[in-house]
Order: sequence, then structure tokens, then C-alpha cells
Amino acid sequence: MKPNAKEKQMRLRAQTALALTLGMGILPAAAHAAPITSSQTYTADTTETRDVEITGGTITVEGIDQDTPPSHHANRTATLTGNVRIINPSGNVLEALSHGDGTEDWTGILTVNPNGTKRVQLHGDILVGRPDNPTERGGYVNLYLSGRDSYFAGGIKDVTGNPPSTRGGVRLVLSNGATWYPKADSYALAAPNDLGQTRNGGTWSSDSNKPLGFHLSANGGAINMAFAAPTTPRAAAAGQRTLTFANTGASLNGATFRISTDLTNGRADQVILNGVSSNNHYHLQVAYDPGMNAFPAETDYEISHPSQIKIFESSNPNDTYDTPEYKTRKAVAAGLLQQDFTVRPTTTESQAGGKKTVYITKIAGRAMTPTDGPALTAADLLMDMALAQLSAWRGENNDLHRRMGALRAGGEPGAWVRGYGGRNEFGSYPTTGRYSGVQAGIDRAVPLKDGTLFTGIAASMMNGSAHNRDLDGSYRSHFFGAYGSYMGKRGDYIDAIVKYGRMTNDATAVFDGTAYTGGYGVNGWNISVEYGRRMPLRDHFYWTPQAELNYGHIGGASYTMRAGSMAGAHIDSDAVTSLIGRIGAQIGYEDERGTVYLKLGFLHEFKADLHMRAAYGSTSIDRSYSARDSYFEYGVGFARRVGRADLYGELSRTAGADAISEKWKANLGVRVEF
Repeated sequence: MKPNAKEKQMRLRAQTALALTLGMGILPAAAHAAPITSSQTYTADTTETRDVEITGGTITVEGIDQDTPPSHHANRTATLTGNVRIINPSGNVLEALSHGDGTEDWTGILTVNPNGTKRVQLHGDILVGRPDNPTERGGYVNLYLSGRDSYFAGGIKDVTGNPPSTRGGVRLVLSNGATWYPKADSYALAAPNDLGQTRNGGTWSSDSNKPLGFHLSANGGAINMAFAAPTTPRAAAAGQRTLTFANTGASLNGATFRISTDLTNGRADQVILNGVSSNNHYHLQVAYDPGMNAFPAETDYEISHPSQIKIFESSNPNDTYDTPEYKTRKAVAAGLLQQDFTVRPTTTESQAGGKKTVYITKIAGRAMTPTDGPALTAADLLMDMALAQLSAWRGENNDLHRRMGALRAGGEPGAWVRGYGGRNEFGSYPTTGRYSGVQAGIDRAVPLKDGTLFTGIAASMMNGSAHNRDLDGSYRSHFFGAYGSYMGKRGDYIDAIVKYGRMTNDATAVFDGTAYTGGYGVNGWNISVEYGRRMPLRDHFYWTPQAELNYGHIGGASYTMRAGSMAGAHIDSDAVTSLIGRIGAQIGYEDERGTVYLKLGFLHEFKADLHMRAAYGSTSIDRSYSARDSYFEYGVGFARRVGRADLYGELSRTAGADAISEKWKANLGVRVEF
């Protein structure tokens, strides 16, 4: 090998390695401005505005008690003001820990949703106290749940495993339909004025952020003892649980209690309220009875028992109650469908021995027509994600067009890398997607006739997630492609890109304690052609009208879902083809160091028809969905020479899109020469 050729090859290898290293480190910050997804421990005062979406983890706040120099002692408060979803059924979701002794507790204080305006979903326990000395004070959690989508399913305990008493505490406020699924069967409630103290200067005063014991307010909220969590069966059989509250006072005035019954066998859950003060009003509902399963759709039903069965007792005989109708739901055909039942109980009451006692004699309601179930929504999401993948691939192609634009603007050919990320909304069920990825490539330039021909190869990998209120999904893709651009002497150009790769998708919906899971892997390819002409304006300004045609194809998939540990519905999804046309323009400013531009385009999807068949037993469902759409795309970008590096980036979004709405997409690329 000739010396200059060998030297050139060594430079190229080093250039490629450095570009890849830099590129992986410059994935757009916006792509990672996603919710908190892993356990966090706060030891400084913190107000966290990001959403929290953690599976199998915990949010912890700890006080500071450091005697060794430099000594430092302080309470620490962490406040979560965004949406919060933490699913950790076998562990703790929230922890507030102290490290103090003597008169000071040096505690962690954790407050969730103090304004009551966000969705909070917690499945797991709350832990408070001092880990290394359970006799010491401290550890406080203030949890505010508001809205029908908010819930807490779990237990409340101190570091000894018992409910908190006077050493630390939890305040739980339920309102506007929020629900608590209690883990234990007995709770002693604290009075509202049972508070810890904080010293300011030399003065001690009660601290409203330090509830001692268990403070519960449920006016407008619900306490569901029929289930362990939303749609998750409890361990105890229907109609065989008793939930008792001591020192109730007026804490449960306005609460809704949801119980289960088994009237065929003469059983019903019971709610026992002791230490009740003043006159309170409660709402009693039946959330489940196994006898409902025997009734077909669109049928009125009634289940009764010849004897009166106790369901409620209050130590205040003047308390009152009502029995509003409740709507419950079950899965049908391996989760392809779900069926609603309305339930309304018939009750009687008595006042004896200084108590109010309520008995149930029957329930009545209606079995509704089945609707889309969790397995079908998961299969729909998997179908929709194929279209989301095609949209992301088109975005990758646009990144390649930007790379070729940088070359045409005077950038040097060679090895390069680009990171990107974005957020979009798509699907027949409103779904939020987040994705990030990296592209790397190498190109060269050769003169051709009166212009220049740029050619190159590129590879990419992308990871994304999809989430809505009912399910979670993820997708991955790996692609390899070739690209080329020819620029004539008058400023006109034509770009072409061909890519081939593989994508994998998976999605899970959980209902009634069962996970309905599906996934598949398919191959796909994509072709994009863009024509434009760069025309100079005055004083370094220019504009470039453009037209693009993008064609993508993803193969069909056939797979069998899982319904828990069992085989579920079989799904056949047809191949998906997308054909998008775009006309638009760039207007920019260019000098010897680079260019800055604005872009605007109008796009139309001519194809993108989705079709899926789902079957289980005698149930068969065909779904078709058209993603044909017209929308605008706009953004701002740059290409700049900085030292020995070429930097280029872009931030864009769409407007007016119905099928896939790109909330934002950001990318940043680099090429370094030696």
C-alpha cells in the first residue's frame, strides 16, 4: 500500500471512531428530557416538575445528620408536582427516612401532587421512619390524590413493618373520585392536629408537613376493598374481607366504600368504623360478585339471598348512607373484549347498641355489550407502531437529506454521526411515543460533468416507547442504507436514499391482574427522492424550493399473544405501505462559516392503510385503519464549521396531522477531520 494511501486510511479510521464517540454523546438533550424512569434518592430540598414513570423502583427522600466534620444537620423536602406513576407491587413506591435522634428528627419529607392537579398512580407500599433505629422519630409522606385516574394500591408502614404511630407518619388525601386500595385490614387514624415539630431558631412549632401517624381524608374519594389494585383481584375470596378503622372521627365523611359480595353463598365484605364523631354520610357500592359472570350481554340480572348480610357498621348511629350504582368490568375471549356490568345493591339498616348497621339483601343491574378489550388494544398499538416506525424512518431520511445539504453547502465529506430524538402522538387509541437514535455514515465527493456527485453509506439504530393510560409498548429498529446527491452548477440538486432493515415491536396491557402481551419482528425498506434548487437572494440570503417523494414498506406479521402464562389471541397484521409526498422550501442565511435556515413543507400521505385480524375461539375481529393524512412540517436548522468540526442540527414539528402528530423532533450531527 502506498504511504499516502495508508496514512489516509488511518486518518479515516480515527475519524470514524471519534465521530461515533462524539455522536453518541450528543444525542439531543430534548430526546432525554423524558419522565424519571428509575429510582431516585433525594438528600437536598427538591421540587421535581418532571413526570415520574417508574416500574420496580422507589422515590426516596432522606434527612441529613452528619456529625463528622464538616457537620451538617437538616430536614430535607422533596416535592413531586408532575404526573406520577410508580408500579412496584412487591416493594416500596415512596420512602421518607430520618436520621435524627434526641429532640431533632432530621427527617425526609416527601410531598406528592400538593396542588391536586396531576394524575398519580401508585402500586406498592409507603415506608417512613429511621432505618437504623426504629424508636427514633421522623419520616413523613404527604400524598394528595385527585381524579378518577389517580389511585394508591398498597400498604402504609414504618421501618418495623407496622402502621406508623407517633414516630413518623403519612397523610393521604382522596378527592374527586381518586381511589385507595388498602393492603391491610385494620387502620388506626390520627387526629388532624397530631403533628411533628420543627425548630426555627430557638422556637419549636407544629409543622403541618409532618403528620404523626396515619392521617386520612376521603371526602369525595373511594376506598376499594374488592380489588388489590385497579382491575387486579385480591387474594381473599369475594365477600370474605373485613376492613376496620379505629379513631375514625370525621375523617371518612363523604367517602365511598366499594365491597365485594358472593350473595349466592351468603357472603359479603364488611366495613367497620369505630370512634366516629359528628354525623357523617357515606356511599356504599358493590364492585364485584362472581354471580354476575353467568349473565349474557344485554341482559338485566338480579342476585339475592334470603337472609340479611351485614356490610357496614358505624359507632355513630346517626350516620347516613346511600347506595349509588357502580359499573364494573371483566375480560372476555382472552382479553380481546371486555364487558361492563352495572351493579346496584338493595339494603336495610338498623340502629341498636349505639351503632348504625347496614345489611344487603340483593344486587341488580345489567350486563352490557362487550367492547374492545386489553388484548385488542395491545394488538392495535402494535399495528399502529408499524406506522410510527415508518414516520421515524422518514425522519431519518430527512436527516440524511440534511447531511447532503451540508455537503452541498461546502461541508467536507468523510465520516459523520448524528443523534436524534423526538416525541409524537399516534394511533387509533391516543398514544404518546418517545424515541431516540443514532445514525453514522461515511461519504465522498467526486466531480461529475458540470457538478458534483456525493455518495455514501449509513447505518442507524433507534429505540422508542409508546404509552397511553391502558398499555405500554416499545419498538426498536436497525437499518443500513446508501445515499447519493448530485448538485449541478446552477444550484439544482437531486438526492436519493435507499434503506433496508429490521424492526421489532412489543406491547403489554394489564387488566384484572392479567398481562396481555404481544410482539413481533419484521423487515422493511424505504426509498426517498428529493429534488430542489438553491437560489441566491441578497446579502448572503438564499431560498430553496423542494419536492420529495418517500416510499416505505413493512412486512406483515403473524403472532400469538400471551394472556398471563397462557396462549392468547392469534393476530395477523397485513403489510404496511406508506407513500408520502412533500413540497416545501427553505430560506436561510449563509456565510463562510455555515448556514442557518427556516423550513416549511406541506405533506400528504397517499397510502398507509392498516389491517389486522384477531381471533380466539369463536371470537374473530377484523380491524382496518387508514392513516392517509395531510399536514404541515416546519422547523429551524443550522450547519456550522467550528474548528475542525462540522456541526449541523435541526428542530422541527408538525401541525394539522391526524394520524401521526410529531410534537417535536431534534437532531444534532458532527463530523471531525484531522
